[in-house]
Amino acid sequence: MAHVTINAEVLLAAFGLYAAIVLALTLWNARHARRDSGGLDEAGPGGHVLHERRSQALVGQIFGGDR
Repeated sequence: MAHVTINAEVLLAAFGLYAAIVLALTLWNARHARRDSGGLDEAGPGGHVLHERRSQALVGQIFGGDR
């Protein structure tokens, strides 16, 4: 059997390519998720977060505010 040698440059290039692909897919998914949500989850000046009431109700339940 012949020994397989892996050069450090090849290994580093493969890792860099893998990292670039993962980064590109992550950014692509984030862009599509932001476009699909329409930006409704972002609180602007004078705005509110959509799930604020739900989180406040959960905190009230945990600390006994809804009894």
